[in-house]
Amino acid sequence: RSRGPIERAAEGLITLGLRLAEVAIFCMVSLIAADVICRNVFNFSLLISDEVSGYLLVIMTFCGAGYSLRSGALLRIEFLLFSLPRRVRAVVDVFYDLLAMAVTATLLYELGRLVWSTWERHMVAATLIQTPLWIPQLAMPIGCAILLLAFMLDLRDSLARLFGRAPAETAPPKPEFEVLS
Repeated sequence: RSRGPIERAAEGLITLGLRLAEVAIFCMVSLIAADVICRNVFNFSLLISDEVSGYLLVIMTFCGAGYSLRSGALLRIEFLLFSLPRRVRAVVDVFYDLLAMAVTATLLYELGRLVWSTWERHMVAATLIQTPLWIPQLAMPIGCAILLLAFMLDLRDSLARLFGRAPAETAPPKPEFEVLS
């Protein structure tokens, strides 16, 4: 199936969110490793690793959520979904997508208001580096906007399955690793 420019743009933004999450993870691991080395080898602390790691965790969580949804790794109870008849599963998927879009849109609006309020009041963190709080908070509405796009694409796919214009979802692949007991 060919993808239109809107779908390509949405998928590009979802991928951008993934890349931001990956960079945040890399930076967080690097910062924590540097702090551990400084504490154990040089006997001093960077003093900012806790604060900055918290900001990076927010970036990773919010910006990576859209990709997690599109890759099937987020917000699904698969053993229940795949036990339902195909048509019922499609109806449940549409209902879920609509409900999740409403919740995500509300969250996006409220987080946008939070960031705006924080920016207007020039609030800074009560920490050593006094980070302007709107900067790390900005990842939350950006991530919600990306997640909303992902839900819109999911809704389109769910509606296509409901009306028989797309192949039915198959059961998820088994993991490539085995759990040792």
